[in-house]
Amino acid sequence: MSVVYGTIEDRGSAYDVPNTGGSMKFHRTDGIFLSDFIDPRLAFPVQMLMKGIKHLPVWFKYNRTLGILVKIKDTPGGRINANGTFSKSLTGEDQRKMKRGISLAEQILVKAGASPSSLVSTRARGAHPGGTAAINRVVDKNLETKIENLYVADASVFPEPMASPQVLTIISLAKRLARQLEAIL
Repeated sequence: MSVVYGTIEDRGSAYDVPNTGGSMKFHRTDGIFLSDFIDPRLAFPVQMLMKGIKHLPVWFKYNRTLGILVKIKDTPGGRINANGTFSKSLTGEDQRKMKRGISLAEQILVKAGASPSSLVSTRARGAHPGGTAAINRVVDKNLETKIENLYVADASVFPEPMASPQVLTIISLAKRLARQLEAIL
């Protein structure tokens, strides 16, 4: 995910509840999800510093900043190491999707009143990982692993990246598993 920010003359989205509105328009065709979002006030300068010291002054305009979250349906892959560290690189296709999503977000922000010179996007960062224990690969359709009575009901069982909010799907999986286990007991 990346977040594209732009400064407007009016009140920005600093006090809004994030991810209350999103667009699936480009999800099926391009694997891109867009939503309103702004990093929390103290995390925001960290994101700006990661882009470079010249972006830090944007923090002083935080209350007049609008943000659009860009999430992509990335290529499955990556590695979880035995020591708990992990790595996941963006493929060329992932980078193309991210660039397109950022461009769409920039267009929206300019139409919302942000000056093009105020636009800045954060570095790509991971969000909502999934697929590490995919259905029909690590767990069966009942969410059970090869270890009897060991079940998984979180984003790791998704068979592919979602690039969209996952919480309702996870709640549904957990409720289904709870009913299933209740029937066994």
